[in-house]
This record gives sequence, C-alpha cells and structure tokens, in this order.
Amino acid sequence: MKNLTYVLDIGSSKISLLACCVKKGNSAIVTSINKAYDGFMDGEFFSNDEVSTVIIELLAQMKERVGDNIKNIHIGVPSEFCACVCKRVTRNFVPAKRIEDRDVASLFDGIGGFKQKDDYLVISYSPLQYELDKNVVSQLSNKRVSQFVMDCSYILVKKQFVELMQTIFDNCGIKEVDFISIALAQAQFAMAQVDNNLKPIVIVDIGHITTSVAIAKGEGLLMLSSFSLGGGHITADLMQVNNLGYNEADSIKHKVSLTVQSKKDEKYIVYSSGKPIKALINITNDIVKARIENIANVVNKVLAVNDDFKDLPIYITGDGVCNFRGIVNLFEAVCERKVYILKSPLHNDEDKYQTSKIGLVNIIGDLV
Repeated sequence: MKNLTYVLDIGSSKISLLACCVKKGNSAIVTSINKAYDGFMDGEFFSNDEVSTVIIELLAQMKERVGDNIKNIHIGVPSEFCACVCKRVTRNFVPAKRIEDRDVASLFDGIGGFKQKDDYLVISYSPLQYELDKNVVSQLSNKRVSQFVMDCSYILVKKQFVELMQTIFDNCGIKEVDFISIALAQAQFAMAQVDNNLKPIVIVDIGHITTSVAIAKGEGLLMLSSFSLGGGHITADLMQVNNLGYNEADSIKHKVSLTVQSKKDEKYIVYSSGKPIKALINITNDIVKARIENIANVVNKVLAVNDDFKDLPIYITGDGVCNFRGIVNLFEAVCERKVYILKSPLHNDEDKYQTSKIGLVNIIGDLV
C-alpha cells in the first residue's frame, strides 16, 4: 500500500500507530496497531526505554502489514506534555484594510511573556475569534476594517518530549516528524458538531491514569490542564476493597452499571479461567461512584480558575469512565452543568470513546 500517512496516538495505557489514506482533505484509517505500555504521569513517561521499544515494534509491524517503508509520521501529543498560551493582538489601519489569511499569520508574534518558554516549543497556533471594527466573528470577511482584534491560542510541547521522539524516529530512519496536540484535535472534532464555535465548551478526556481538561473556542484552546486520575484508579480501588487481582478487578469494573438498583446481597459475577469472580453490586457501585465523583470534583477545581468557565457544558470522552452506564447523570450532579458524551459517530466498537484517534485523523486531513 503506497502513499499512506501515519499517525502515532500516545495514550496513558497504550500507544497506537495508524495508517491513514488522505485524499482531497478527507482522511480515513486504513489499519491500526495498538500496544500496551506503562504510560506516563506528571508530564513524564515511566520508562523512556519502554516507549522507544514499543514504538520500534509498532513501526516494524506496520511496515510488515502495509509492505512499505514509513517515511513520515504525525505524533499526537498528550496534554500532560503540553501547555496552552492565549493572547490578544490589536492592529489599527489607516486607511482601512482588507484582512487576508497571510496578514493573520504574521500577527501570531510568539509567546515572549510565557515564563517557561525555554522549556517548551510552539507546535501550533490558532485563532479563537476576531473583532472586525468591534464585530465579533469566527471567520474573516472581505470587508475593509479600521480596527482588527484577534484572540489567539498557542500550543506548546515540552522540549524533553520532542527530543525523545526525534531521537527514537531518527534511529528508525524517519526524518519527517510532526507534532499535533491531541487536545486540540479533539477540540476541533467536537467543535465541528456544535452550532456556534464562538461559544466555548469543555472537553474532559478521562483515560487510564490521566485526565485532561480543555476549553475549546473557535479554532483553538482557551485553556488546557491535566491531572493524574483515571479509570485505572477505579480498578485499583476495586482491587483493594474486594481483595482482587488486577485482571479480576478490571473484569468486574466492566460489568458495572451505575443505574442498577440492587438488592442487599446481589453480586456482579465474571469468570476467569472458569472460576467465578464475585463482588457485591452495592459496594462496587459505591466505590466506582466515589472515584468518579473525585475526578469530577477535580475537574470543577480546574474550571474554577475563571468565572467565565462556570456554566460551560462538558463533553466527556476517553475510555476511563465513558463505558459506565449512568456516567452523565453522575457528572452532572457533581459539576452542576450540562454534560454530554463525545464519541465517534462512525462506529460503536471498543474505540468509540477514543476521540483522540478520530480527532488526529481529521486534523491531518487538513494538513496533508
């Protein structure tokens, strides 16, 4: 298979390599390979060596599958390795001027005020909104304007992350490496489904051991944050309380329905090698609810930094908690705002909540 474009989606529990076909701005996944690994926390991988080994194995398997060398790759960067910087740019024109795309590009003048700029690299910048003679719009017009204001957003990536990836791919003979924010890709995917992209929304991606909180507006991000809590912590709680092994607790977790009204002694039952694994429904549900409420409360604290974020709707995505029946009602009760599930509209399989994949694939359709 020739002329494929490749995307590396780095999650907190697995890394996925996607081979995509891109034609006339449209993109689709042709094939994908996933590999589990230890993940990351607090902006660092648990093992750089393991990350390198997993990526090399993925590249080798993909080359064998598609029968062609991989010459370029787009790397999806998790939020824990990113930062978001927003600023406002104002220009006055005498006489009035028609603003074109090339004029806008020249107005993104960098992140000189960002204190940690020496530790990060800018990988993308996007407009949040324009004010054309005090009229707020999401798109430029052909009219001449005297006053032009642009709210813009920069996405930055830790230099350590960039250097690690460049080293890995250099060693594999791949020189064309591009970096894309997973949160930005998810934001653009979500914004394509709303009526007005000037109204901000919150995207909460709950993974295995990390959660990201992004506020999307226009073509960019107003805010980006992350913390180390996820679905894996629910499994750990079930292991501790029910005295189960990891695989047993994880199997029980996948049976949980938060809407179940159980009798006192009713149990979830799963089977491992023919052996029944049991856990009381009421206790198990209480454990799961407590951890999800913990995650939702942290999300509330993240959003509390600005009163403008108070009533923004939340879109939950990721495999960490989206599979639980009743998750929307629980999140709404804690966050006191509207909550929706963000998922792929194209399929209903185990990847339906992994919007990082579809977001990344969609965004490279605009790049390639």
